[in-house]
Amino acid sequence: MEEHGIYDTNDQTTELDANGDVTQDEVDKFQQNHWQFSDEGPIEYESDPSSDIDKNYFSDQESLTGSMDGGVEEDEYASDPIAQQTRQEKLQRLALRRHLDQLSEQVLEKDYLVLQFREELNKCQEHQEQLQKEKELVSDEIEEAQHQNNMASLYRLQAYHSKLCAEIDAEKDVEREILHRLEEAEFALAQATVEQGKFLLAGKELEKDEKLVDKQKAEWSAVRLRKENMSAVVAERRRRLREKEHISALRERERKHRQAIAAAKRNREQASKFLKETMSRVRQKDSEEEERSREYMEDRMQAILSLKDNIETNKENLRALQARDSKLRLEKEEEELKERQEILAQGLNPDEELTRRKRIRQFEKDKEAYERRQKERQVEIVDNILKEEKQMKKRYQQQPQLWPEKQRERVKRINRRRPKPKFFKSTSGSSSVEYSADVEDTGGQHTPGKLGAVSSEDDEDDFFSIWRNKPR
Repeated sequence: MEEHGIYDTNDQTTELDANGDVTQDEVDKFQQNHWQFSDEGPIEYESDPSSDIDKNYFSDQESLTGSMDGGVEEDEYASDPIAQQTRQEKLQRLALRRHLDQLSEQVLEKDYLVLQFREELNKCQEHQEQLQKEKELVSDEIEEAQHQNNMASLYRLQAYHSKLCAEIDAEKDVEREILHRLEEAEFALAQATVEQGKFLLAGKELEKDEKLVDKQKAEWSAVRLRKENMSAVVAERRRRLREKEHISALRERERKHRQAIAAAKRNREQASKFLKETMSRVRQKDSEEEERSREYMEDRMQAILSLKDNIETNKENLRALQARDSKLRLEKEEEELKERQEILAQGLNPDEELTRRKRIRQFEKDKEAYERRQKERQVEIVDNILKEEKQMKKRYQQQPQLWPEKQRERVKRINRRRPKPKFFKSTSGSSSVEYSADVEDTGGQHTPGKLGAVSSEDDEDDFFSIWRNKPR
């Protein structure tokens, strides 16, 4: 390794690329365009170094750490030749290092080939010696077989002897080929060694520069570490100052909080005293209002109970009527059978006549059902009125300013009447045309109380007016 001048190429090139802002592509381009190697050494083409000068190469590092000495170290690197190196010089150094490493790799490769060919040559010569010894032994055995007149062994030994001679000739050919390759490899090794020797002085100079750069980097690292330590001290001082300010602010906040708590306690005591006085007056007023409301509700409940009793009585009557209707239905079926027989006896169409009569009876049933629904609806209306008046009373107690003329509006609402409809609207499944046709078929006969006009809205208005004008 030391004999051929081999250096650690990867570490050196990588470190220079990272700290010198020189990329691998730039080094390759420089080595191809700016360097040629001849017998006298590296030749540098003419170029303009000023175009690649990087005066602020280390300004980024200084901006990261900051100037803690107040401008004392501003010109610290101004007189340093390493810091003043141009980008062109850095590229030259990297290209030279790469070329030296390539030469070292070539010398090692050629030396390895020479050693390999020599080992093959030694193996070939040893094999030849072994074959020669076997040949001599076979010759002795052939002479002995001739003396003994052993023809079978003689033929076999002669064939084996011929084979050994052929192998020895082949090994000699291989030896000549290996010698030829060995000479070529030694010649290539000599050329590589001579080429490497041309750059011995340049390599020593480069190694010296690299050591100087490493030393300068160590110094810069120490300076940067000192600046970082000073920055850490200043940051610690600022942190302590902020902690003191934070503690003082917390104490001031606690003092103001205690004052606010004391003021709130005083205000709460005063508010509690005022609230007790107000609540006593409100309770007294509520008790009086509740007594009046209770008496009023008792009167209303009595009216509702009496109304419910009447409704229950009407429901019992309806159930009795339904039982009677079921009995009448059976009787009507018998009567219908008799009527059908009588109609047949009279020579008329029984189906048409019975259909007409059924429509008349269905009309009567629909009327009765309608009256029953009207009564149930009246009960529901009374309940809704009670709930509505209770809600209105509550709202009037909470917001009396919304009812400045309550009595006058109430009288207007009671005295308002709606126009009565002139005709009865059926709600059953049969249409009004069918009913009118049925009535005409009966010959214009009208039963009082069965086909009279009925208005649910008029009944409701009459009920409301009677109930509201009732003395309480």
